[in-house]
Amino acid sequence: MRRGIVSGIALMLVLLSAPLRAQGPSVTLDRTGNDPLTPRTKIVLVVEPPVSAAKGRVQIFLGTSDVTELFERTGTRYRYRADLFPLPTGSSELIVLLLAPDGRTTPLGRVPIEVASADGGVPPA
Repeated sequence: MRRGIVSGIALMLVLLSAPLRAQGPSVTLDRTGNDPLTPRTKIVLVVEPPVSAAKGRVQIFLGTSDVTELFERTGTRYRYRADLFPLPTGSSELIVLLLAPDGRTTPLGRVPIEVASADGGVPPA
């Protein structure tokens, strides 16, 4: 019995001394002010820590549409180019994924957005 207790304590010490697994990248919407989003709002997603090319590349979906090419990357910031394709009005979701070199896809985050019409009114659901 004593041997089992000693083994249990040793296992606990090993687990407690092991380095904590690093947390994966997180995604946040960087906005200034409380004005409603409009179709031409230039939203910015922040993915931290940055994703290195060795780990893969970031893919961004607006609902079910791949809009990755509509984002301009600068470091950890991904700026949506609404001048190329305005945001659709109403409720939708930005889904950010990591596409690894081996083809595996890992979700990094989901950002719900509510886009008002160009005049600032929210369209009916």
